[in-house]
Amino acid sequence: MPKGDKYVQLTDYLINSGKDVVELTYKQLDNITGGLPDYVSKYPHAAFNDSSGHSLSYGWLNAGYSIKRDTQNNTFTFTKTSKLISANSKSQDIRKSPKLRPIVKSFTKPTPSIIGEYLNKWDHLENYAAQENALDKLFFEILPNNSDLNDILIKTSVLNDFYSTHIFRIYEVAKYYQTLNIDELLTKSDMSLVEKLSHIPGRKAVIYSFATKYCSHHKPSEYPIYDSYVDKMLCHLKHEYKFTEFDAAELKDFPRFRDIIIKFQKFFGLEQFTVKEIDKYLWLAGKEYFPKTFSKR
Repeated sequence: MPKGDKYVQLTDYLINSGKDVVELTYKQLDNITGGLPDYVSKYPHAAFNDSSGHSLSYGWLNAGYSIKRDTQNNTFTFTKTSKLISANSKSQDIRKSPKLRPIVKSFTKPTPSIIGEYLNKWDHLENYAAQENALDKLFFEILPNNSDLNDILIKTSVLNDFYSTHIFRIYEVAKYYQTLNIDELLTKSDMSLVEKLSHIPGRKAVIYSFATKYCSHHKPSEYPIYDSYVDKMLCHLKHEYKFTEFDAAELKDFPRFRDIIIKFQKFFGLEQFTVKEIDKYLWLAGKEYFPKTFSKR
């Protein structure tokens, strides 16, 4: 597992804050990360410093922040320390993080032939193709419905493992999902379902990316998957080709995110491809064009 992958929620939280200084209590930090392990509270002096080597420290280091702990109040101050130098201006100040780091190879404009090449690459990646086939069998054939807690628990657990989303206490997630009328909302292609699945009662952390995956694997033609690579690709393509206008934060609003995917599809003349195929291209290209911080989606 790449360093910091386990605490990507903290990385994303700091990056998306847009602040140079972020102050958090231990409880807030626990909620953001989805639950800190016991060793953190037992050995805080070892876990909460910039050079400990613990995976937790990469949660803020990958976002370009340093940490200072107030031992008396058990609070933490994260301060942005890094600046990236863009290709166009040495004075431009942007966060030095895996999520926003510049592209590392020459970018190829998306065309039908380029998309076809990436889909062919996907089909020849045995691990990804096999994973998708297994998930399709589980969601479409074995457990297509969402009324039985056991069924939901199996599906959420498998997604959590396959995608390395590191959601703690997955039973609580499944239990909450059972209270929602998921099957009816999926039948209607109700885009508000993602928002409902993203917010687990009693948890501050938002599992937006996981929610898009859960919906997508039930109805891939309607629900694209959001993750960091798709985020990077869409933001870069907007900058390079002006295919539509949006703020990065809008990608976390699912109806708007889906609209941006459709506009991307139409702008580049990619209507022959499904939303799922567009999703595969964006993710696989994102892994190639940007630093490979995450091994799974």
